[in-house]
Amino acid sequence: MSKSKIFFNQISKLIEQGLYNYKDLSNEFISILKSKRDELIYKLKLTTSEETEILVKRVENIEKKLEKIGARIIKESKVPKGKGFFITPGLIDSTNLKERFDEEIFGPILQVHFVGSFSEAIDEANNTKFGLAASLISDSRPLFDEFHSSINSGLVNFNATTTGASGALPF
Repeated sequence: MSKSKIFFNQISKLIEQGLYNYKDLSNEFISILKSKRDELIYKLKLTTSEETEILVKRVENIEKKLEKIGARIIKESKVPKGKGFFITPGLIDSTNLKERFDEEIFGPILQVHFVGSFSEAIDEANNTKFGLAASLISDSRPLFDEFHSSINSGLVNFNATTTGASGALPF
């Protein structure tokens, strides 16, 4: 079992017991995300350097826009050296934004937003004009049941990613 999984399992127990709120753990969470981010590379389904440059410029513009409205850029997206069309994911703390950023990014950017409680997290997740998919990563089925009944999303997953949607869905 990886160190980060052990960390998250132990922390989730402390949160459930009310010993920590989500904001208390922001530094530890960011540290794990930063270390894992360096292991990830987003492989583009592009065929030319020009297509890659277009995506890189778009991602850079989004990062600058977020920073201008109060986000903290933890790790910028960048193109690693080597063959192929790759970009590393950006990591951005959007907790203290001066204004809401509610745009689809279509690029490898992970925004984190720390809140004080699970209900605040649901409120924050529901505060968007989008809602195709949502997922809760937890070992608590009752917490997922609350999430499932409260989240405004067309596709709700438990311990799974939000990438893609079933072709059987009506959208």
